[in-house]
Amino acid sequence: MSVYLQNHFMESMKIHRRKYAVRISELDQNRKMAPYAITQLMQEVGMQQTIKYGVATWDLGNHAWILIAKHIQIYDYPTHGNTIMVETYPSGFDRIYAYRDYKIYNEKEELIATAASTWTYIDMVNNKVEKIPEAFLHLVVDGSVEKLPTCQRRIKVPTDMDQTNHITIRNYDLDWNNHVNNNHYLRFILGTTPEGLEGHIPATISIQYLKDAYVGEEIQAFAKYSAPLTSHHTLIKKESGTEIIRSQITWKPQW
Repeated sequence: MSVYLQNHFMESMKIHRRKYAVRISELDQNRKMAPYAITQLMQEVGMQQTIKYGVATWDLGNHAWILIAKHIQIYDYPTHGNTIMVETYPSGFDRIYAYRDYKIYNEKEELIATAASTWTYIDMVNNKVEKIPEAFLHLVVDGSVEKLPTCQRRIKVPTDMDQTNHITIRNYDLDWNNHVNNNHYLRFILGTTPEGLEGHIPATISIQYLKDAYVGEEIQAFAKYSAPLTSHHTLIKKESGTEIIRSQITWKPQW
């Protein structure tokens, strides 16, 4: 095998791919795959790759990966019976930040959705962010892979937002790490869509993850239709007033 082919093969091994048939249970009221079902598959495939390489949170002892930001772009929503290809790879490291990209393709190999995410690596005993270990750096794809732009880590939201929902964290909201699954926050956010966006679906979703929520906590959801086809959202703990999630969504017509 030539050096070029050998290097190309090694880089392709750093990209994890899985095919899925869209299930009826993943459809929303529009008979399209729900945004949180799309991101759930992204999360699943990303976790598969970290397990494969032995760098999943449960492999790290007293350390963990913490998601701090994600930017999702949905160009076309698949529906029941469609087969999609979900692809992910570590796209870079920058001292205390780790970046992971996700891409989804339809049966024609057309790109229909992407997500860029930013993570930190923390010491859970001291609750302190640490520099990404050098032992992980070889997992990043090289420049031959078309990487997504890094997502913004901070989202500004209006100060005069309206309360739209009240949420109590239940056991079924938790993941194996004993806090609310990152994907459930997207469900909560989409449940706070303000008036004026009927007949529209998300085109882009930006989320900033600020704090964790735990079972039994009361969460207040706020939202505002703040610009043409743009909404802002925030989730706040009722008792402490701690903000846990910020989000900005741009919308497009459903049909």
